[in-house]
Amino acid sequence: QREAKGLLEFGDAAYGRLENLLQRTPEARGLGKHAILVLEAAPIYYDYIAYFYHDNEREYGTSAGIHISKGYVHTVLNGVSSNILRTLAHELAHNVVNNRPLPRWLNEGLAQFAEDMVPGYRPAMIDARQQRL
Repeated sequence: QREAKGLLEFGDAAYGRLENLLQRTPEARGLGKHAILVLEAAPIYYDYIAYFYHDNEREYGTSAGIHISKGYVHTVLNGVSSNILRTLAHELAHNVVNNRPLPRWLNEGLAQFAEDMVPGYRPAMIDARQQRL
């Protein structure tokens, strides 16, 4: 229960920061709650998200979370992820711009930028030699 409360508090704060960053007006924020599912086992997570892919799209890589924009918009997190807060910030960024016609690269860039909201998270540093590999 304490973990769930921490996750919700972080999600509320991250979503609010994203709305402020994008200068969303109260009218643009939409109605209702944002559903977030945390599925505690990888097989359950992949079974759930498979429903949202066409049969010919079911070959997909592993993931820590996904923003579902078909039907009722919601976020699904793989509960076995090592950094669930980072994943939540990433997926909420997709959620906050869900109704905007952004190019995919910009949508994904915003989501990666949102990961920096996670306290204590620092992206891996690589040198020029590692970059060439």
